[in-house]
Amino acid sequence: MSRPLRIEYSGAYYHVMNRGAGRLPIFQHDDHRAVFLKLLRETHEMFKAEIHAYCLMGNHYHLLIRTPSGNLSRVMRHLNGVYTQRYNRLEKIDGPLFRGRYKAILVDADSYLLNVSRYIHLNPVAAGMVKKAAQYPWSSYPVYIGKTQEPFWLTTSDTLSMTGQRQQKQRYQSFVEQGIDQDTEKFYGRKKLLPILGSEGFVNNIMNRQTSHQEIPASRQNHQEISLNDVVRVSARVFSVPEATLYETPRGRGQLNTARSAAMYLGRKYAGHSLNEIAEYFGLNHYGQCIRCN
Repeated sequence: MSRPLRIEYSGAYYHVMNRGAGRLPIFQHDDHRAVFLKLLRETHEMFKAEIHAYCLMGNHYHLLIRTPSGNLSRVMRHLNGVYTQRYNRLEKIDGPLFRGRYKAILVDADSYLLNVSRYIHLNPVAAGMVKKAAQYPWSSYPVYIGKTQEPFWLTTSDTLSMTGQRQQKQRYQSFVEQGIDQDTEKFYGRKKLLPILGSEGFVNNIMNRQTSHQEIPASRQNHQEISLNDVVRVSARVFSVPEATLYETPRGRGQLNTARSAAMYLGRKYAGHSLNEIAEYFGLNHYGQCIRCN
């Protein structure tokens, strides 16, 4: 089966979704949702990703994200991987949490940003969890209409500005309460979602762009990827230890291998390697053991 098309460039907007393995819950109670929101804040700070909307359901989530650095893959690798670690740590379990790769729909912001935002915020209503979107506390909608204070890591201005110059929150609330429009409902009603939601001109422009850069994130098009071998070599030099030391797992409880931990952290944050790649490289049984990669 072919992998979903990944289109990454600076300034792109995405509607991102992921669901629990076997459709099982990924948020069993509010503590889990609080952990996820804290992680969204950390992701914003670490990768400069803009969070424009969110909705945390029971067995899945919806995000509206803009990536000024063209780094969606790194953003989502961090978000899904670290949340899985923290969820497993809270529940004292091990293993994958999500069913597989996240879904990411590239959004033509000029034409569909408002519609996608409304679709995300109306998810709890469509699922029969609440009668009105404002009653659901685990989405960004209460922030959009001024019911709760806006956290610094959430960006509402882009979406609200599309409602006009005055009374933006009231206009947005009225827009959402009109319900999902037919075109948006038809798009998301497909059995297999398309990777792009946009006008014909937008789609053609993106496909022309992909001809030369398909599946290559913008953040990687201008520099060579840093290997984990390079990370180990530099870390060993900085900590003045033999490189072989970085491949040794601490044997005693409470003992640390600082150089090894630093290399894992640098390999993820600055070299862009996944938690699975790091775990395999350093001989760990599971990426959940990369605790100091957080």
